[in-house]
Amino acid sequence: MSAAIDPGAQIAGEASVGTQAPLFAVEGLSKTFAARTGLGGAARTVKAVAEVSLAIAPGETLALVGESGCGKSTLGRTMLRLYEPTAGRIAFEGRDFGALKGAGLRAARRRLQIVFQDPMGSLNPRMRVVDIVAEPLDVHGLVKKGRSERLDRVAALLQRVGLRPEAAQRFPHEFSGGQRQRIGIARALASDPALIVADEPVSALDVSVQAQIVNLFAELQASLAVSYVFISHDLRVVRYLAHRVAVMYLGRIVETGPVAALFAHPAHPYTRALFAAVPTADPERKKLRVLLEGDPPSPLDPPSGCAFHPRCPVYAVKRDERCRQERPALLPVPNLDPAQSAACHYAGQA
Repeated sequence: MSAAIDPGAQIAGEASVGTQAPLFAVEGLSKTFAARTGLGGAARTVKAVAEVSLAIAPGETLALVGESGCGKSTLGRTMLRLYEPTAGRIAFEGRDFGALKGAGLRAARRRLQIVFQDPMGSLNPRMRVVDIVAEPLDVHGLVKKGRSERLDRVAALLQRVGLRPEAAQRFPHEFSGGQRQRIGIARALASDPALIVADEPVSALDVSVQAQIVNLFAELQASLAVSYVFISHDLRVVRYLAHRVAVMYLGRIVETGPVAALFAHPAHPYTRALFAAVPTADPERKKLRVLLEGDPPSPLDPPSGCAFHPRCPVYAVKRDERCRQERPALLPVPNLDPAQSAACHYAGQA
């Protein structure tokens, strides 16, 4: 397995997946939490995810990007109903996933898995690897009670993610961070999922092993045709792995489109600022700096109109009252890729 991302490899976003029927889709998905400000403070509502609509095709990778606290992880967990949605609809393989209960929900969840950000925190330190990886097999009754079949399945899963079968008898603390994340991936693969939500799966790892795990995700998708919702703040990883990108700000999608189109012509001022912050190793390459004033606003008290307008460099020049009063809809951007949409009154304008 390569120890680095191959710079000559085809960018995944160049593949055509837009003509396929969605495997998984959400429409108007929202998640709110109750919060209190200070001791004895009045209860308030935090809208962590607000009216998100997305679709993922079979074998596709959709990347969710944005600043910390923008709602990426909450969206991923709400899609899987680890958090029950406050509003909206979830469809999986043509069924109303949000309405499923009991045995029907368990059967659907077998095909929906998650890889967490912290590989140590997501593995039970008191369980051997064999029991961690086999847990989905046991829960969903995918292996018979015979010890041989269970061990064979675990050994095959460990080999698929680049670990030796004898690792099955060890405990999580005996592995490095990258190896622990491979165990988490093996566990996610155990139930033969159609969709995996990968919640910043490389951000807690050493730089030297991040590329190995990203390459593993790419190899698994090529061989298994599994779909990913890949949550990340590393735009270099996103450009290599994703087919499409959805940019989040304060719980809402502000831009979405094919990865090649978005990186070539980001239409939303926030997307341009994110891309401008990506470091480059070429000292001769000049980049346009986009400086954002202030900090992200609190979701307890979001700005009126476009939530980004207090920090927006375009608004700082235009001072258009629409930006302060009217929330822009997520619409196709004229003169750009037809699949590229942005929620900005001045989308595509510098």
